[in-house]
Amino acid sequence: MKVELIPVPVADPDGNTLTLQEMSWRTVVLAGHLLIGVSVAEASFSRLDATQKDWSTKWSGTPRRYQSDHRSVSP
Repeated sequence: MKVELIPVPVADPDGNTLTLQEMSWRTVVLAGHLLIGVSVAEASFSRLDATQKDWSTKWSGTPRRYQSDHRSVSP
């Protein structure tokens, strides 16, 4: 039994017909761009978090989570 693959024409936004190989390359490129974008976003958020921690120690002298409550307690 012989099986033939029937090419299904797929058009890009410009109306050009794409082959399966062109579609797979575009998918790989898109996935790569998404991966790079997510990596850059994670790096910038972690840098922002580290910057906020630096500011809290700069202004108070000790990190906020280690500051004790200095209010006087009356019996």
